[in-house]
Amino acid sequence: MNEAQILLVAAASIAFLHTILGPDHYVVFTAMGKARNWSLAKTLRVTVICGMGHVLSSVLIGALGLPGCGAFALMYPPVIMEGIIIVSMIGRVANGQSA
Repeated sequence: MNEAQILLVAAASIAFLHTILGPDHYVVFTAMGKARNWSLAKTLRVTVICGMGHVLSSVLIGALGLPGCGAFALMYPPVIMEGIIIVSMIGRVANGQSA
């Protein structure tokens, strides 16, 4: 196996464990689908779309390496952190600063 394949397997393994060990990643969608009488296909479609948004926002946050995020991450749960970072990025762009 070359380095790229090892990295891909490691990332996929961590992503799988991250999802399975975090019921907040799938229970919400199960409950929403049941409450709204969605088909399995629609529930899966919504879950995948939201999952892609979660992954892309995490990659963007990591790629930007926003200053001070490490200290905040110790004080707040990840969901709150993502919201704080996204709102601050929008505010910076709105004020003409680079993201």
